[in-house]
Amino acid sequence: MLNILCLLACLLSVTLAVDNWTNLNQELCFEAKGRKPGTFKLPTGGFLQGVRLNHKSGGVTCATSAEMTKFGCVDDPGAIGILIADQDDKVVLPLEVRKHKWKFSFSSGNGPNSPIVSLYDDHSPTYFDKDTELKVWYSDDFYKTSTHDNSGKSCATVEVLFAQ
Repeated sequence: MLNILCLLACLLSVTLAVDNWTNLNQELCFEAKGRKPGTFKLPTGGFLQGVRLNHKSGGVTCATSAEMTKFGCVDDPGAIGILIADQDDKVVLPLEVRKHKWKFSFSSGNGPNSPIVSLYDDHSPTYFDKDTELKVWYSDDFYKTSTHDNSGKSCATVEVLFAQ
């Protein structure tokens, strides 16, 4: 019985989180090289728990010989190659990149060609003030490594989730 109650509480929590995403009604684009992240501003202050990117157009790649992807590189199957950083270029999401400084990460079922990438920090969300600018980087470009054969530009709309 306790297990069923825990399951129901988890489902309710997920349902509430789905309803609390804020669509920024803004499209941003990031490039695979050239120090060109996409940027967005937070509409309110609070503890940022998640960022969701909905792919709209374009693509990026980590090698000119590889096909374009929405959020990664086919040379690293299943991994995404993007990160969210603050105005001081401190990595905020995904957690795998923030903790281990990986360029490409396997994050919550996201993939390089997923139409939507959702990044979460349920355990220790970071507080940001209203109008804080955050950046969406292609990982190689952020770390300034292996960009000589990168190419492309990918565009997405942004949604944010604040802890309640």
